[in-house]
Amino acid sequence: NLDAARRSLRAWFASETNVPGTLRALWALHATGGADNSFLMPLLNHENEHLRVWAIQLLMDQPARPAALPSEFARMAAQDKSGLVLSFLASALQRVPLEERWKIATGLAGHAEFSEDRVLPLMIWYGIEPLVKPEITRALKFAEQSRIPLLRQFIARRAAEAD
Repeated sequence: NLDAARRSLRAWFASETNVPGTLRALWALHATGGADNSFLMPLLNHENEHLRVWAIQLLMDQPARPAALPSEFARMAAQDKSGLVLSFLASALQRVPLEERWKIATGLAGHAEFSEDRVLPLMIWYGIEPLVKPEITRALKFAEQSRIPLLRQFIARRAAEAD
């Protein structure tokens, strides 16, 4: 039965010692409906970046996301050092409710070490772009604090555009 399969997959996940095997167990759990929010949320703190990014992806695919998810994403955006994790968080921005995006984007924009990255600044921009005109004061404050010059440039350009 499905419950027995999920228990077996969770045991496999818990006992696996290498990342590829752990990911296979995670994907199998997800495919069988055994990777719910309570299982995935702790993985956001996993030591391995690949498990963190898959937790982000699978949580974003859940039909009902945990209420704490935007706050957890904001914490990760500010503290995580993995460019891969930051890219997944930036990608998730477009699927996060508008009112939750600033706090996640603020953490992402604080990573000056990725200011020359070809993808991350653009992904952050795509996530906050719909907020710039309606929240111009907040957007300008965000631009002022951003450690990514391209975001400052894009926000200034959008703010200067005529309606």
